[in-house]
Amino acid sequence: MKKLLSVLLAAALIFAIAVPAFAVNSYTAVDGSTTTFKKYLTMDAEANVPNATFTYTIAAGDAAAAVAGSIEILAGITVKNAETNAVTAPTLTASVTFAPTDVTTAGLPTDAAGSPTAGKKYAEKVLTADFRGVAFPEPGIYRYVVTEAGDNQAITNDAILTRYLDVYVIDNNGSLEVASYVLHSTDASPVVASTGAAADDKSDGYTNVYTTYDLTLSKTVTGNQGSRDKYFAFTVAISDGVAGTKYTVDLSGADTTTGSNAATLDAYEGKTNPAEITLGADGQATVTYYLQHGQNIVIYGLAAGTKVEVTETNEDYTASYKVNNGTATAGAAATVSNIAADTTLAFTNDRSGNIPTGVILTVAPFVVMMLIGLAGIVFLSVKRRKSSRG
Repeated sequence: MKKLLSVLLAAALIFAIAVPAFAVNSYTAVDGSTTTFKKYLTMDAEANVPNATFTYTIAAGDAAAAVAGSIEILAGITVKNAETNAVTAPTLTASVTFAPTDVTTAGLPTDAAGSPTAGKKYAEKVLTADFRGVAFPEPGIYRYVVTEAGDNQAITNDAILTRYLDVYVIDNNGSLEVASYVLHSTDASPVVASTGAAADDKSDGYTNVYTTYDLTLSKTVTGNQGSRDKYFAFTVAISDGVAGTKYTVDLSGADTTTGSNAATLDAYEGKTNPAEITLGADGQATVTYYLQHGQNIVIYGLAAGTKVEVTETNEDYTASYKVNNGTATAGAAATVSNIAADTTLAFTNDRSGNIPTGVILTVAPFVVMMLIGLAGIVFLSVKRRKSSRG
């Protein structure tokens, strides 16, 4: 009996020592939260924000083994419900839309810590990735793939449309904790094991560029019969644009409202030159501008690929125009089919008349003879008076 008791006590002791050695710690999975990153659209300072839409998707990324001292990457978590087949996965802002009413900031996104870049501005949107309901069971770096798509006129998409969003889950005194979310522009392993330092490919979002150009319309009158104060009418027709696009027009070189003078048609007096042009649902707009000699207007922010037709109303003048100070072309209608650079359309109206010559020379002899005769009469009259007095 004593021997049996000794054996049982020894076994109990061995078991007591062995159980902790084989005990397995079990984490309680931790749910993620939300994180945000940015979407920027840059443009020239004078341009208006265009109507443009971009779409986004997020999916679980692939696992990647540790390389060159880095920490391994775990595949993003997606859990499929066996009964409903529903997948618990993060969600991402499905799309963002820019519009002419959006607020802009001077400079470029990279200017935030310094002086804004002259002549540039940008509009900004916020994208939200929602990991609530996604349970992370172990410490590690869980990778997700974010993809942007968009096909908008005159907009150059970010050079890197696919980015990698990593969720960092850590052991905090035996409990799991989501420490951070980091967006990367490459799929390189983001953490060096020896230092814990993150790679330098971190990104705060996507940046796209809206490319636009300006069109200057000017008026010159030449010739000895040309009126320098007369107003001339120009029809500006814009097409091949995006519906709702707005263009700002610089009227500092012209009159906001036309005046009145003897040379100008009554129908052109008191007309307002529009300071803004808005494209209709068909991506087109037609407006009229009135210019005198030496005046000009500038239409800002024409998207690359836009078509502009300018036609001057016929007058009793010889019309011609130059594109970007090139060779003069006869006519009063100019077309820029696909604007791809800042463009100047310089219209000239000439009105010259032949002034008759020789009239004075033909009449002069008779005038001289009359003056001589008149002088003679005066001389004789004076002489007679003197004689009668003597």
